[in-house]
Amino acid sequence: MINLATVSLVLGSVIGAFCIFLVLSPAMARNTLLALPRNKVAGWMFSGVGLLWAARLLWLTPLGRFENLKPVLVVLAPVTFLFIVFFMDELLGARALGGMFVLIPAPVLEATRGSDSPFRLVIVTLAYVMAVQGIALVLSPYLLRKEVGVLMGSNPLCRIWGVIGALLGVALIILGITLF
Repeated sequence: MINLATVSLVLGSVIGAFCIFLVLSPAMARNTLLALPRNKVAGWMFSGVGLLWAARLLWLTPLGRFENLKPVLVVLAPVTFLFIVFFMDELLGARALGGMFVLIPAPVLEATRGSDSPFRLVIVTLAYVMAVQGIALVLSPYLLRKEVGVLMGSNPLCRIWGVIGALLGVALIILGITLF
């Protein structure tokens, strides 16, 4: 099990690094995010990681009377990946990113269970926002382009969101170092 300090440090580092990218190169960041839904390689990578993660979770979960079906996962996961790659490549990058956003909150929320600190609610809130955003992306992958267009329509606006996100990342790192 991962402790809350590690989760806070990792989340803060990832969010901070992404948001520094928004501040330093807003046009490139915006173009990258706008191209992500139709980027096949990114979609394949996110799908592969998400599928392996989901298969691992199923493997580790007690399934009761369906326990004997676990060996089928070894065959089913690669076959599912091939089906995804060949038959569901439309907007796969955004859908697969949404799938990752749905999977990430599980270990994050698991890490918050052992903490008494009221600041754990910052991490919990971030996890639920990530899960809701992930569900939205899986169901409506075109929303990524729409959100990028609205929230990051210009370089100054992109930089403002980058600064806000970088401050959130720094706050998470400070929480991870000092309180958790």
